[in-house]
Amino acid sequence: MFTLKNTGIRSVAAVILLLFFKLGLARSAEALEIQTGIAQLFIGDHLIEKNLSVTRTLHQPKKDDDGMKPVLFLENEFDGVPGTLQGGTILFDKKLNKYVMFATAGAHIGGHPWNWIRLYRFTSIDGLIWTKGDLGKPECVFPKSREDFLDASSGAYASNFDFTTFIYDESDEIYPYKGWIWYANWGKQREGMYFVQSSDGHTWERGTKVAPVEAFTFETDTHIYQGPYDTTGFSYDRVNKRFIASLKISAKSKKSGADRYRARAYYEIEAINKPIAFDHDSLVRLEPTRSHENGDLPDDEYYFSDSWRYESMWLGTLKIHHENTDYPYSNAGCSFLKLIYSQDGLHWAKVPYPNDRETAEVFLPNGIEGGNEGRNDGGYVTTFQNGPLRIRNELIYYYASSSFGKNHPAPRMLQGGGIFRSRLRVDGFVSVNSGTLVTVPLTTWGTDLFLNHVGEVSIVLLDKNESVLSSANVKGDSILDHVEFSTGHLSDLAKRKAFKLKFSVPQGSKLYSFQFR
Repeated sequence: MFTLKNTGIRSVAAVILLLFFKLGLARSAEALEIQTGIAQLFIGDHLIEKNLSVTRTLHQPKKDDDGMKPVLFLENEFDGVPGTLQGGTILFDKKLNKYVMFATAGAHIGGHPWNWIRLYRFTSIDGLIWTKGDLGKPECVFPKSREDFLDASSGAYASNFDFTTFIYDESDEIYPYKGWIWYANWGKQREGMYFVQSSDGHTWERGTKVAPVEAFTFETDTHIYQGPYDTTGFSYDRVNKRFIASLKISAKSKKSGADRYRARAYYEIEAINKPIAFDHDSLVRLEPTRSHENGDLPDDEYYFSDSWRYESMWLGTLKIHHENTDYPYSNAGCSFLKLIYSQDGLHWAKVPYPNDRETAEVFLPNGIEGGNEGRNDGGYVTTFQNGPLRIRNELIYYYASSSFGKNHPAPRMLQGGGIFRSRLRVDGFVSVNSGTLVTVPLTTWGTDLFLNHVGEVSIVLLDKNESVLSSANVKGDSILDHVEFSTGHLSDLAKRKAFKLKFSVPQGSKLYSFQFR
């Protein structure tokens, strides 16, 4: 639950302190306080004091039907003109007691009329089976008419909309649906991101322009930056009651002859319904190296990123667009996803580990471009802002993709495909596959330790000086396996003092996370 009241930007020190306490990772003089019931993932090294030959794997979502058949796709929404569905937002409407999906659709209609890009609404009771609208009929919720693009004061019309981000604010009885829509090609004074709201998700009202196109330009010693641009969105930080904008920026190296490329920047904002006063010194950039460095390739652009809170940290996906080079997992002109992580929602890094196919960093690859007669996920991947849905004991990860990428003439360009579904194990983004690690000193109010693992894992409970307090061994396959120590109980052994955990994982086993309860 959240409200849009103006709380002001906190000082850096206050933000950091509050963030650590809210996450249950507050560092006392001796240890990190771990909140109960929150899974601690082995992504990054913030919990690891000693790494003894540990190997980790980035796990790719398992695609339903191998990404060959979309769950939702365009049938005759554009009167026979081929097009595709793109990502958006999936919410849970507590009044309807249903999941609601908003997805953008586009088709290359001759002349590009005002409704060649549309926003469609879908619903689901269980998060797995989806209905067009509420009754099985396609429901376009925006634009309803060309007047939705009118600026009454000037008489000018935007050509279309581009990007959307929405949230469901259950604290607002009148307008629970809120978000941003980018209005495109409206003249530089009008084009940009606008706040919108709706009482029911069916009809939307435009409000304040929160971010004009190219609201900022600044230079560093090496680059010139401008932004924001169309694929700009936001995430809500439910722990710290704040919003974080994810901005598309254009970067140009000052080297002679260098091309512009797309990158990302992150910025804490007061509210989503107020104009953003950008301070470029506070923008936190995430940009490709444009070289064979840091897991990048020279053709990579960081075209889009989403983010969401997951247990003790932030996770998100980074869309890599590559225009000129074919990759084994994505054709030129297409895009694929990498997984990124953060402790504060502002400073991000790519997950660097090899994936299940031993390719570093690639989280969600494309299928074969144009596969299954243009129905598969071989083209231009887009995502949903909210991250995966926890449905029973699975993470359901939805994504969208055309079957063909951008390097084709219309109407084939960005055509085919639709909305696809994939699945992950709970906490299953990264696993420790072998080796031994020792955590930083920890404290907790929890009385029991639980592991998410496959196979055998050995656990040693150490005091802060690494003297052995007790040990345990678990086997099997469980997302919440209770660890029973050989002597004593966790709460008796630790006695609210700092302790460490030593995990040993033999080859062939997997350790995903731990938590205290």
